[in-house]
Amino acid sequence: WYFGLHAGIQNISLSKYKLNYKATAGFSTTNVSDQNTLEQSLFIDGQIEKHRTDRLAFVINVRMEGFFLKSEKLKSLFNLKTSPHFILRFGKFKSVLGASALIASDKITIFPKVDLSYPVYKDHVQIFIGSDQKTFTNSIYNLLSINPFMNTNLNKLSNSVANEIYGGVKGEFSF
Repeated sequence: WYFGLHAGIQNISLSKYKLNYKATAGFSTTNVSDQNTLEQSLFIDGQIEKHRTDRLAFVINVRMEGFFLKSEKLKSLFNLKTSPHFILRFGKFKSVLGASALIASDKITIFPKVDLSYPVYKDHVQIFIGSDQKTFTNSIYNLLSINPFMNTNLNKLSNSVANEIYGGVKGEFSF
């Protein structure tokens, strides 16, 4: 069984030059009774966005989370994920420049967060390149959300980190 409780607060309406904010906190419990396993997690999410001009904005995303797994013995994992970045616009050219970081009880990783895009045909077709870091915590809840029939016998709580480098052409056409 699963129980979760989440609550949050944010600006009633987003403003262009004032501080925009969003914060969420939550708690969850996942129990796998046939394996006598109980997992509890706590998290706090936050985002702050500040536009200096039409061309420049600063955004910082922060997530603090803790996982506690009780099976044969108690296991725990604590994560701090952050992604501070600037959004810059020069005419039609848009860039996101910053970093993605994971500071965890089992590892520390930092990778550049870059996203460059330019429309080549009106607003319908864009070319883009970029890089970012994606993290996934191997917890019972996360594994069951992917596949509820998966074996959830975890030996340890851990983070998987993928560094992505991407590029291509994207577009939208309507007929």
